[in-house]
Amino acid sequence: MAEVNMIYYEKDYYAVPDTGAEKAYELLRQALLAQKKVAIAKIVMGTNEKLLVLYPTKEGIIVKTLFYYDEIAAIPKSVPRMKLDGFRCLAYIDYGMVDLRNKRNIRMLPRSPELKEISKNVGGRCILDGEIVVLTNGVPDFYRLQKRTLLTDKFKIEMEASRLVNEDSRISVSRYVEGSGTALYMAQRRANWKALLQKEKTAFI
Repeated sequence: MAEVNMIYYEKDYYAVPDTGAEKAYELLRQALLAQKKVAIAKIVMGTNEKLLVLYPTKEGIIVKTLFYYDEIAAIPKSVPRMKLDGFRCLAYIDYGMVDLRNKRNIRMLPRSPELKEISKNVGGRCILDGEIVVLTNGVPDFYRLQKRTLLTDKFKIEMEASRLVNEDSRISVSRYVEGSGTALYMAQRRANWKALLQKEKTAFI
């Protein structure tokens, strides 16, 4: 069984005997198991000729279709690197100090203040060459990255960087009600609130 390289396996099917062929099926299964071998066969599937391996198990026989030798893709000499939707950035790290520079040598840490913490992952001095990427649900989001790089207001940058605000007497997070706009409007009228803001759920600002 181990003599068949797994790289040749394509798909698996269950082999089920026709009525009256149960005895021959079971005899073949037991013989293959006892000798620790598989059976090789050929079949035409659609318009293609396929090689098969009859693989015995304790419950039955699994039919594994095989690739021909010339159908096996060659192992690449180099593994391609995944390209993320981001922008190139050099991180100069010196024992806790971080300086981020883009390809135009503009300092990027003021626009990405949360990245100052990357020094905690480095035990000394180094230069890291990589990309800054913004993820939305685990997927690179170049649109949000662009909006982030265009921000100049320090407060908005900090809000975007942390997405977590510790409220005190100077700052509070706006509350919202989703899906009950009419009821909220009526409550606002009864409470004599001065204003009620309505925005798209996906609005950035």
